[in-house]
Amino acid sequence: MRQDHFFVKVKNVYRRIPVGSIVYLESGGNEVRLVLGNESVIIRGSLVKVLAMLPEESFCRIHESYGVAVDKIVLFSSESVCMQLRKQRVELPIGRHHKKLLEEKIWVLGEKVTTITK
Repeated sequence: MRQDHFFVKVKNVYRRIPVGSIVYLESGGNEVRLVLGNESVIIRGSLVKVLAMLPEESFCRIHESYGVAVDKIVLFSSESVCMQLRKQRVELPIGRHHKKLLEEKIWVLGEKVTTITK
């Protein structure tokens, strides 16, 4: 059973992390950086293991080094996604092998974008 939060050990205390606060994840060696709205937390482990503990329908691996919260994607193209962090946007690459999985998780309305004027 998945929960809406989990705890991570930061120094000598356990900190509660709401799953909905995660914008994206970045792996580096044997650590994963959880990027939240206004801060980040580094935990030990692999990106594969951390993503396996998060709701599959809400998160997607987009690159060897990145996973994203699908509902936090602001813009995307065939090569990158743009995530909103407080006052800035962060562009993350999409790996060739992960593009199809991302496309399956994102709902696109129509094929062309048109501007509606009054």
